[in-house]
Order: sequence, then C-alpha cells, then structure tokens
Amino acid sequence: HVRTGTYWSSPYLPWTPRRRAALQADTSLRAFLVDGDQRWYGAGMDTTMLRWLEDSTTELRSGAAPARRWPASLRVFVRR
Repeated sequence: HVRTGTYWSSPYLPWTPRRRAALQADTSLRAFLVDGDQRWYGAGMDTTMLRWLEDSTTELRSGAAPARRWPASLRVFVRR
C-alpha cells in the first residue's frame, strides 16, 4: 500500500484533534515534513502534534551549515 503526501491542514481540511489522533494511529505513514515557520501552504499543526513527533519519531538532520540540504525551517521526522 503506497500513500502520497498530504497537507497538515488547509482551508478545506482544518487541523483538529481528531485528525491528529488519526495521523498518530496510522502506521502506514512513515515520514513527516514540518515547516517550523508554518509559511508554506498546508503547514499548520498544533504544538501537541509537534511534541508527539519530537518524542515518538526520529528527526533527520541536514548536517552542518552552510551545506544544508533543505531550508532551516524544514524539519523531517521518520517513525522508529
């Protein structure tokens, strides 16, 4: 089963506690991209989800500056 990405939230799919619980329970989701500045479309989430990502997944690091592979505000988490 292959899943493509989706937005955290949008005007058409608002962020809710129910959505958070569904994402946390869905083990087919393996990677999570987070825009820490929440500037990109669909980047909005609550601090509870961010804490869950920090506590329950592994954050990939892009390496030392200035040789970043992705923008500084972009955080990548993968399930353990």
